[in-house]
Amino acid sequence: MNSELEIQELELKLIQKTNELEKIQQKLERVTYCYEKLDTDFDKLINILDKKQLEEFYNSEERNLN
Repeated sequence: MNSELEIQELELKLIQKTNELEKIQQKLERVTYCYEKLDTDFDKLINILDKKQLEEFYNSEERNLN
C-alpha cells in the first residue's frame, strides 16, 4: 500500500517535471526564433549600410572628378 502511494507520488513528480521541461523547451524555441530573426534583420541592416556607403563613395568620386 505504502509503496503504491510512493509510486503514484513519483509519477506525479515526473509528470510535473515533464511539464516544466516542455515549458522550458517552448521558451527556448521562442528565444531561438527571436535570435534568428534578429540575426536576419542585422544582416539586412549591414547590407543597407554597405549599399549606402558604396553610394556615398561613388558620389564623392564623381564630385572629385568634376
